[in-house]
Amino acid sequence: MAAVRARRWDAVIDVSRQPGQVRRAVRELTTHHWAFVSSGNVYADFSTVEQNEDALIRAALEGEVMKDMSSYGEAKVACETAVRGADITATIVRSGLIGGPGDWSGRSGYWPWRFARQAGLTDEEERKVRAALYFHEGRDGSVISPVLFAV
Repeated sequence: MAAVRARRWDAVIDVSRQPGQVRRAVRELTTHHWAFVSSGNVYADFSTVEQNEDALIRAALEGEVMKDMSSYGEAKVACETAVRGADITATIVRSGLIGGPGDWSGRSGYWPWRFARQAGLTDEEERKVRAALYFHEGRDGSVISPVLFAV
C-alpha cells in the first residue's frame, strides 16, 4: 500500500471481498470518489427479485478476512459498511453476477455464449465475439485490491 498511499487518486474502484483490505484502503488512500463493486449476496432474503437499496441485508462479517465462500454475503456487507463509514463520496454497486475465484457455477461464460447463439451468428462471427470478450480475474493476494486509476 505504501507505493500508492502518497498520491491523491481521482477515483478508486474497489472489488475486494475481504473487509480488512477495504477498511485499510479507505483509511489509507485519498481519493475524490470511491466506487465499490458489491454483490446481490448482501441481501438477507432471496425470495424477492429486483430488490433495492432499502431491502434487508445480512449482518456484517465481524472479522477482517472471509474464511470461505459461505460468508461471502456477510463479507461484502462489511466492505460496504467500511466504504459508507469513510469520509469520502462513494458509489456502491450490487452486481447480480460476479464470476471468478470461488464461483463453482461455471456461469461466467454462459451469457456471452447464449447471446452469441441467439443472435444467429455464424461460426466466424461467434469467434470474433468470443475474441472481443475481456475477462478480468482478480485474486485476493495476487493483484492489488482495490484497483486504482489515476485519471
